[in-house]
Amino acid sequence: WHKRMMARGLEEADVVVAPSASYAATVRRTYRLPAGPLVVHNGRDPLPASASSEPPLNAALTVGRLWDPVKNAGMLDRIAKRLPLSFLAAGPVLGPHGERIKLDHLKVLGQLDAAPLGELLARRPIFVSAASFEPFGLAVLEAAQAGCALVLSDIPTFRELWGDAALFVTPGEEEGFSAAIELLAVDDTLRAELGTKAAQRAARYTPAAKASAMMRIYQGLLVQQKEQAA
Repeated sequence: WHKRMMARGLEEADVVVAPSASYAATVRRTYRLPAGPLVVHNGRDPLPASASSEPPLNAALTVGRLWDPVKNAGMLDRIAKRLPLSFLAAGPVLGPHGERIKLDHLKVLGQLDAAPLGELLARRPIFVSAASFEPFGLAVLEAAQAGCALVLSDIPTFRELWGDAALFVTPGEEEGFSAAIELLAVDDTLRAELGTKAAQRAARYTPAAKASAMMRIYQGLLVQQKEQAA
């Protein structure tokens, strides 16, 4: 019933908007829409953080709904057991409907507000997302804005958004994620290069750019409305 109601709502909408081309294609395929949603990438300002001249933090970090199987925190927990550096995890381990995950090797920080998360990202840990599905991924954007080197699942959304500004690993491949994290832990040059590329790429995804794109959509709808009323 949910899928039927979603399809009906999407079909009745004047315009459907998705935060990535990959997700737009998924929505069109799932609900059998005659045309794909328009794509407007998400945007946000960098998280607040004090200036820091410290060297990058010798740790990996993942951020998100740790209880959600899509985020693959269980796999990252197994990886953390054998890594030669700390692996931090920010986010809830309990879901809203009783979902729960037990993590034995990740250092769970709990849900962090913008200020403490911004300070942590400013220390530029190796940021890891092993998500098997993402419409966009705001946590990745926040890390990229801070200049963190990115290790991401090789899924269409992340490829679309981050191009050559990340190391990509086949989803669910533990050895691949472990190797990528360990490589960045010892290769300061590559880590700095990827952090710079991530920050440059992140400059595309701003609130101003998103607002401008949405304004063009609304203006187009108003023009159509006036033409139909004439």
